[in-house]
Amino acid sequence: MVWLPVRHRVAAAETAKHQAKCNICKEYPIVGFRYRSLKHFNSDICQSCFFSGRTSKGHKLHCPMVEYCTLNLPRKREPRELPKLAANSQ
Repeated sequence: MVWLPVRHRVAAAETAKHQAKCNICKEYPIVGFRYRSLKHFNSDICQSCFFSGRTSKGHKLHCPMVEYCTLNLPRKREPRELPKLAANSQ
């Protein structure tokens, strides 16, 4: 049962897209978790490179990292947009 919160976070992050490029595999945009080094400036790593333990030339596995997850939630609709939405749905 300890893994259940972790699995929930991973499932929630599957739709997250970050406007950053992975420094290792060059994936853009990063989908899922994004890891940023606290020691190296502008060092972003995607979740697949982080989980597999891949490193870049100047980055080591023991460097402190921060995990980012930005969920893509549907944006709030303005009341003036409702007639346009209704017209498009017909």
